[in-house]
Amino acid sequence: LAEFSATMPLTEASEPGAEGFAGGAPFSGSYGSGSGGGDGDGDEEAGEGRAAAAAGALSSPAGSAAAAAWRRATESEAMRVATFVDRGLAALREKLASLEHWADEGGGGNSTKAKKIPGGYNLELRQLEVLGRLGEDVSKLRSFSELNQVALFKIFKKYDKVLSTTEGLSSQYPALVARARLDSVLPFDELSARIRGAFLKSSPCKGLEASLEVARLAAGLSSQSKGHRGPGLGQTWTVQFGERLLYFFLGLSVALFVAIIILIAIPPANQKTFSTGYFMANFCVFRVVLSITLAVWGVGTVARVCEDNHINHCFLLGVDPRCHIGPNFLFVAAASLSSLWIMLFGMYIIDYKWMVLPEVMSKSGYNKRSNVLFMLYPSILLLSTICLAIWPSHTCRNRYKKAVLQSVGRTCLAPLYSVSFADNLVGDVLTSLAKPLQEVPATLCYLWQYHPLPKDAVEKFVLHGNTCPQWEQSILAPMIAGAPFLFRLMQCARRFADTQDSRHLWNLGKYTASLLVIIVTSTSSSTGLIIVVSTIATLYAAVWDVFLDWGLGLPGISRLWSRARQRLSPASCEAWSALPVSPPLLMEEDREDKGAKPGETLAAEQRRFSVRFYWLAIIFDVAARSTWVLTLMPVTLLSDDIVQRALLQTWIASTEIARRTLWAILRIENEQVTNASGFREFLWVPWKMNSAEGTTTSASSAGASKEAAGVLALAVPLLAAGPALPLPLR
Repeated sequence: LAEFSATMPLTEASEPGAEGFAGGAPFSGSYGSGSGGGDGDGDEEAGEGRAAAAAGALSSPAGSAAAAAWRRATESEAMRVATFVDRGLAALREKLASLEHWADEGGGGNSTKAKKIPGGYNLELRQLEVLGRLGEDVSKLRSFSELNQVALFKIFKKYDKVLSTTEGLSSQYPALVARARLDSVLPFDELSARIRGAFLKSSPCKGLEASLEVARLAAGLSSQSKGHRGPGLGQTWTVQFGERLLYFFLGLSVALFVAIIILIAIPPANQKTFSTGYFMANFCVFRVVLSITLAVWGVGTVARVCEDNHINHCFLLGVDPRCHIGPNFLFVAAASLSSLWIMLFGMYIIDYKWMVLPEVMSKSGYNKRSNVLFMLYPSILLLSTICLAIWPSHTCRNRYKKAVLQSVGRTCLAPLYSVSFADNLVGDVLTSLAKPLQEVPATLCYLWQYHPLPKDAVEKFVLHGNTCPQWEQSILAPMIAGAPFLFRLMQCARRFADTQDSRHLWNLGKYTASLLVIIVTSTSSSTGLIIVVSTIATLYAAVWDVFLDWGLGLPGISRLWSRARQRLSPASCEAWSALPVSPPLLMEEDREDKGAKPGETLAAEQRRFSVRFYWLAIIFDVAARSTWVLTLMPVTLLSDDIVQRALLQTWIASTEIARRTLWAILRIENEQVTNASGFREFLWVPWKMNSAEGTTTSASSAGASKEAAGVLALAVPLLAAGPALPLPLR
């Protein structure tokens, strides 16, 4: 206060709410270093000198005005905290009331209304999960209020110590805490009691009289204490080490892929016996496993991005609340498959080109280089992949694998079952795996062939791209390519029958256009007709992705762009810094823009990515859609060269999996924000807990607790830093 009054003219200090005071920078002086640690254990003489200087400064008009302004600023910050707590309590009450009302109207259990919620077959457990997270939010909001109360206590304690007075703790602190209602615990107790009562009414906790924590454990849900504790220093180090290990593995994998390309390019030993057809005949097996590996990488990426951006994909997809399969588990599985693939594929290349292993049964094969051992590499890879998929795991339990298979089964029998959001997503993923699925018959044909491969099998591969009979090319391959699109078409028909929403008919038309591409390319040799049908299908699908599945379009992008510019402008930085970070605690009426339809501004506010990311996603989706349509065509229609065909098949399948990964992220985000397809009965989605191998942290309250903890670190030197350090509202 002394240094502040010495650096500010009396005219500015005497004006209430002066601009220099509200937005001033921390001052430089002895207070920042001398009184910045705890209760001030520094030199007593220096402390007495500072106190005397402060007391002398307060006797001046500028010092008195500065003290009054500081008290006003402190009171204003305390009221900001109180406002945030009140708004948080109101939002939690509203969410709890909506859950109670929805359950009273028949939304719980196995009712018809329950089927409109993702995971309706396990809805009661899902309701308990939501209630448990509400309990965590109540606990963390209460902790936020208590931490700010402690911060005020330390601030006024330091105030009394520096200024050699007692009025801070004796009069100002109690009055301010009472006015801000930071010492009131009744609202939190009432909310906790309501949540506990709702928990104990559920069937998993029937007859149990215990705390909310015990009720959660009895229902098989994760412990609240884990989420409340948050990651510690050791756990943070573990996460950072895992991140570095992941990036190291990705870099190493890229280097090994480059090495494999170099090995393929190096001339083989004994060029006369080298056969490109024989060498590439088993590539179909490697491509199938590669597609599986990339798909696992994609699923892990979707889970990771959703968790990092507070998108509750587990709730939206109806994942069992007891399931702890996170991105780290998926990344480990994908890394294991990648390592196995690189090792066996590299060994096969080296063995075939330079004949490392001894020849076995070479006389009965294509030529002297033939070896029955060449089939062991893809066979071991495929068998290992299957074993990894079915191997028992404490994390990936059999009931979770069964749930995935059941979702695939419901997708294949779409007209007979109502469509959930998870089934909808599974159907779309299957359409992206059309090309890898077409490789399955080729894989089976190769493994079923006599080995070492005879001359007729190699010639058949060079001509058709696999060793299967002719009917596989003309009948089975088009059926496999079209089956996923037929499944999605039937899902759209079922959704229209259930909802009578005409959008599902337009979506049905999109998959009809894709089926036409398969039919035309399989039955017609007209290049012009194939180009026209493929162009229509590509544009239809790309427009649907951007406008419907992602909920973007020009109006949405325009609002996001203008809002991004507002946030970056200096004039709005202070206003935005005063708003809570947590979207759930912002009321819709506080975010409505004039001229926008109800909910549009709210949706734009809750978008989790930058405008640049959306534009890049649109460009990549349109470009990748141009290659996606090639997955619906016979590979022999694209090229007659077997090397070009192999490269094209690998590139198309990999690009489509990458495109589908990006699509899934934005599709899930849009579903959370807008309930675009009406799969949920209510719009509200509980915030995803940021989990790191068993620990969860609420997105909304984690930020509050983190900033409240920051207040405790800044509470003691607050007098030295001046009123430019407010109590956090976030």
